[in-house]
Amino acid sequence: MPTVAEYKYRDARQGAMSVPVLNLAFFLIFIATPPRTVLPDSFALYCLLSALLIGGALAVYNWRTGGINLILIGLYVAIYLMEVSTQGIPAPVFPLSEDMSKGIFAELVVMSIPYAYSTLRIAAVIPLVNLHVKSRAVRITEA
Repeated sequence: MPTVAEYKYRDARQGAMSVPVLNLAFFLIFIATPPRTVLPDSFALYCLLSALLIGGALAVYNWRTGGINLILIGLYVAIYLMEVSTQGIPAPVFPLSEDMSKGIFAELVVMSIPYAYSTLRIAAVIPLVNLHVKSRAVRITEA
């Protein structure tokens, strides 16, 4: 019979699936924006890399080894830091024209989208840390 720690671990594993889903959603948003070059936007590639890394790890790895968990969390954070250090924060997807004002609220919303993107990308590490903590609890109860 599974313990409470095992149930919490399973819930944390389900919650960690939000990380690749979020990164794939960002990838699709960046791909859907008007093309600036022939190649996809580098932000889109970073999101795709993060989604493939974490999604692949969730598919083939059971997250029961603490050291490997920390390496995967570190890789996710490193990809994000590499993105920010090389590309910065993305420009607003829908730039406002100088000709006509859409209102202060619309301008604030549009200007805050890149910061919301960055906040969500870094906050996506929380389900991974939660999964690491819950897997550690399962390992302790099994010992």
